[in-house]
Amino acid sequence: LYTVYKIVHTIKLAEELAAKFPQHNFVPVFWMATEDHDFEEVNHIHFNGHKIVWHATPGDAVGRMSTAGISKAIDELAFRLLEGDRTAGLLDDLRDAYEKHKNLADATRALVHKWFGQRGLLIVDGDDAELKKAMIPAFKRELLENLSFHAVEETNQKLAENFKIQVTPREINLFYLRDGMRTRIVETDG
Repeated sequence: LYTVYKIVHTIKLAEELAAKFPQHNFVPVFWMATEDHDFEEVNHIHFNGHKIVWHATPGDAVGRMSTAGISKAIDELAFRLLEGDRTAGLLDDLRDAYEKHKNLADATRALVHKWFGQRGLLIVDGDDAELKKAMIPAFKRELLENLSFHAVEETNQKLAENFKIQVTPREINLFYLRDGMRTRIVETDG
């Protein structure tokens, strides 16, 4: 639900900005963190006092994970929902996305597009090969100059004057990703 609220808020904000600044174009963007590894963050929902869990074996970037077995979690949600027209539509959308697509990224993209595509939402998949190819110059700079590290450190110093620091940057903010493996890139001996 939090993801849905973030998307709705982003769409509304883009609409408000477009009305306020008609000389500019505003496009709402949903970044799919498909390279993330935190399966425990996406494998469950809390609904009416119940934790509904998708039981699967993590170990890969979550977007690449197979949606096999997710039907059981959808069935449990169906059991706990009150029957009605909207309930049936929601369950149909979930089943259509997560049971017909082979991985979590494709399924989530299909669902988000179905719900918000007509509102102009642009969906960006961080694990897209063409996007990564276009980012090679930025990746090289990150590897050699530690851009993210320096920017976050500078911001943290300013924030520390009034706030508790919540982000600890890594010197290199990149990962080596292959099927079944996601490993931080760490500089060792130059």
